[in-house]
Amino acid sequence: MITEKSNNAPQRLVLRHLLRKRAFRWMWAGQLISGIGNEIFPIAMISMLLSHGRGVGTLGYVLAARALAMAIVIILGGVIADRLPRVAVLFGTDILRAAGVAVLLFVPISSPTWAFAAITFVLGAAEACFYPAYASLVPDVVDKSDLQAANALSSGSMRAIKIAGPLIGGIVVAALGTTVAIAFDVVTFIASAATLWMIRNVASSPRCTGKRTSILKDVGGGIRAVRERPWLATLCILAAIQVMLAVAPWFVILPTVAMQRLGGEVALGVLSASFGVGGVIAAAVAIKWRPARVGLVALGGVSLFAIAELAAAHSSSLLIVAGAVAIAAFGIELFDILKTTAVQKDVPRELLGRVMSLDMLGTLALLPLGQAMTGFAIGLFGISSLLTFGAVVVFLTAFLALLVPGVSTFSTPKRRAESETPTPVDLAA
Repeated sequence: MITEKSNNAPQRLVLRHLLRKRAFRWMWAGQLISGIGNEIFPIAMISMLLSHGRGVGTLGYVLAARALAMAIVIILGGVIADRLPRVAVLFGTDILRAAGVAVLLFVPISSPTWAFAAITFVLGAAEACFYPAYASLVPDVVDKSDLQAANALSSGSMRAIKIAGPLIGGIVVAALGTTVAIAFDVVTFIASAATLWMIRNVASSPRCTGKRTSILKDVGGGIRAVRERPWLATLCILAAIQVMLAVAPWFVILPTVAMQRLGGEVALGVLSASFGVGGVIAAAVAIKWRPARVGLVALGGVSLFAIAELAAAHSSSLLIVAGAVAIAAFGIELFDILKTTAVQKDVPRELLGRVMSLDMLGTLALLPLGQAMTGFAIGLFGISSLLTFGAVVVFLTAFLALLVPGVSTFSTPKRRAESETPTPVDLAA
């Protein structure tokens, strides 16, 4: 059996050992297939609306509904993941998404905008329930020593899908039409549900017994679990600041930089691919690497995003910017994998769904807000100054976070009272 101490084993042996676990194998396959469906859907929706004369405004409202649903429902998704069997939650989200996409096959294109927005809202709500349930189920199907490898494989696979998914969707739309693409999307979610049906009898962690509490009390329990772990609370604050002041402006500005200084649409495609490749490489590294000071390595990784910000702010070379983007993606992916693994190890399993959803909330809620404010900020400070400011924010917040006890190791320090409690040996002496 491969353990944390046997991380010198060849990578293929680590993966082989991991995929021999039947429950994880089916669960991972389900994530892979449904991920393809998630990436195909926007391509099919864009093609369907624009090819039938619906304006860009309609498209914006429809796609925004999906993001809005994820931000609103993510906390409830965490509660659901902690209340219900997690395999059942994942299965239900796939069935709901299959049904939601299938409705598009029957909705007239002349339908009002709100009808299409309602469909994408349902799909976004299902995604918001899927992610905390998946992350919370991983510790139930693999050994503790395999958690990081499992998270790396899952995360790396999703990065690869974000590169291949839109390409698959575009090819299906171009070759066979929008209707076939939507039907294919439905099939991906049904196939994902079928893989989860194969592990329907897998038991999740036992829930708390006793009187059922309200949703608000359940959410309060998740918040309390975060507050009791200073390292995790610090990372939530760090993520909120970085997303608002650095990441959100980056996503808005990068297409403009690519179009104006780096070569247009081709450059934008290269940058997108570079980000995906950097993430995949990080996941491959994280399958085996077990750093001693996890937090120090992870925050060092996230600080690499500053390099991409500075390159985009001051360089006109596509090669330099693409390389910086790949390095940044490597660091961000490594941070995410190490942090997720640490949360799974430090947080009781009956609280994992809520804690995972709270961790995701900052990104989902503040990213759209930061993007909306970017245009105003560009008018005041300019593109280069705003990106440089973002780089400073990323580097400074990552450094300051390390000053909080437990952050350098992503673990909760023992309270002094606990550490000074005499043991039976001490009493005997």
